[in-house]
Amino acid sequence: MALPADYLGAAPLIVERLRTAVPALRGVLLADDLAALAERTAVGPLAFVIYDGDEVLEGDGRARQGASQMVRQRWAVIMAVRSAVQHRDGALHQIAGPLLTAVIAALAGWHTPPYRAPLYRITAPRVDYGPNFALYPLLFAGDF
Repeated sequence: MALPADYLGAAPLIVERLRTAVPALRGVLLADDLAALAERTAVGPLAFVIYDGDEVLEGDGRARQGASQMVRQRWAVIMAVRSAVQHRDGALHQIAGPLLTAVIAALAGWHTPPYRAPLYRITAPRVDYGPNFALYPLLFAGDF
């Protein structure tokens, strides 16, 4: 594996892809702090792109001897949705459902540098509900 010139270089590409492919989002932003997301949902729906770490993939054992390693990077897309009604009649889900579908369609199967294959979905954490808002997480991975 050759390391990319910018280890986190996929972030702005993911942001631009979502801005282009999901125009119903009022914004797509890079975020460094999950705790701050709830405070920034006033103008939702928004998507926050967050680096979620990586994992060194076991190969044929050469990685432990200093040879090249395969790496899986994880990217979270947290969709923040706000509703004027407090969890009534599924208002949050009615807003979020079509947007979640659009985000998945935009990123799952999309091939971008530095990955050797298209991005793919992986298991995400559960939805975080607050008063009049929800944070819907999706996780995607890419290998290089």
